[in-house]
Amino acid sequence: MNQQRTLLVAMLVAVSLVAIALLLDEQSEFEAAVQMLKDEQVTLATAVGADFETRLSRLEQAGEEVRLDGGNVRTRLGQLLGGALQLEKPRSRLLLVARPEDGLLLRTDGRAVSSPTLLSAARSGVSGLILPRDESAAFGLPPRIAVAGVETIEGRNGTWALIVLVSGERLRARERYAQLRFLLGLGGVTAIILGFGGAALRQQRRKLDVARALETASFEREREKLLAKADKMATLAALGSGIAHEVATPLSTIMARVEQLLPANQGDPRASAALNVVLAQVERIQAIIRGVLGLARGELPPLVHARPDVIADNAAALSRHRLAQAGVELVLQVPKDLPDVACDPPLLEQALTNLLLNACDASTRGATVLFSAHQEEGALCFCVLDEGDGISAEAAARAQEPFFTTKPKGYGNGLGLAITREVVAHHRGELRLEPRTSARGTRATIELPHA
Repeated sequence: MNQQRTLLVAMLVAVSLVAIALLLDEQSEFEAAVQMLKDEQVTLATAVGADFETRLSRLEQAGEEVRLDGGNVRTRLGQLLGGALQLEKPRSRLLLVARPEDGLLLRTDGRAVSSPTLLSAARSGVSGLILPRDESAAFGLPPRIAVAGVETIEGRNGTWALIVLVSGERLRARERYAQLRFLLGLGGVTAIILGFGGAALRQQRRKLDVARALETASFEREREKLLAKADKMATLAALGSGIAHEVATPLSTIMARVEQLLPANQGDPRASAALNVVLAQVERIQAIIRGVLGLARGELPPLVHARPDVIADNAAALSRHRLAQAGVELVLQVPKDLPDVACDPPLLEQALTNLLLNACDASTRGATVLFSAHQEEGALCFCVLDEGDGISAEAAARAQEPFFTTKPKGYGNGLGLAITREVVAHHRGELRLEPRTSARGTRATIELPHA
């Protein structure tokens, strides 16, 4: 929407600039035409004034007193102007004669006309000027601007002024043509700009429609994924509830029998220690089941401060038996000076155990699994690196989905990484699976915030 608004503003600005340029050009042409008309009248006034001066000189040399009053005005004007009278055209061009000191202008028909502007120009020696519209109408010319050429002649009895006054009516036609040209030019340019702008807007609208359709399709795909995930999590919760219910009775029986055997084996330290281990592991199983069920129901686990090396040692202890059976060496590199992590220890230990067991399953006999921890900016990272065949991008993208597995039938149910992901998510952390870059195998990383 913002792009469309910007394009519309740009189109309006372009049309406005073109209109201003055309108006300035038209105004410039009009002023040039007025100046040309004024120059023509100045030239004409100079030529008529030269003839007027010659005729005036002859009359004065003949001893005649040249006056423009009484009943011989028209005759005297005819003598002074001669053939120049033919230059006059009704309502177009007039010839005017004046003695500036008399304060009146005489037309060739003998009528006197008052024009302060022309008389002032004659007195000051101005050769050309533009007459206002109101004064033009006083001479019987159309109510348009009029242009005058003024020529002053020095006689024996004073100064004379010869004025050629022409109407700017013919500029009217030029002005109308210029206006028509302006409108046509502006219309053409506007049509071109609107055409290209409209095409751009249509193309942009199509792009927006395509983007909206892609966004809608992406939203639908994400919604389907969320629905599928929710369905799997609901299945996992139901399955976990059923398993917990079915396992609770056998665990209770085991715990009861162990508690019965403990008093009878007080004198045998080895047997008593073994029974205590069994009892602790039963309690651990019950805690893990409660935690997983809580995660499935969306409950947040209780978090306590724990040392990362202790968490890692416990996870390694739970996994070492399986690794030894598979002939896989476990290398533990967890410094003891790492900052505490806020966690539910049994759940986090089980999540790390799942990663170690997956690394064991991916390794061949004689391989090594490296279990390490290190500190990054604002986070603590547990890393498990195996030397297996590695993980593909497609498998890495789906490995954390419930019930997805690449293991052979009977060797995996696809729940280990799904549970691990939920455990890590409830600890405000992140689980990443990626191929190793410097060697064969897979890197599994759990990143958790500091306590």
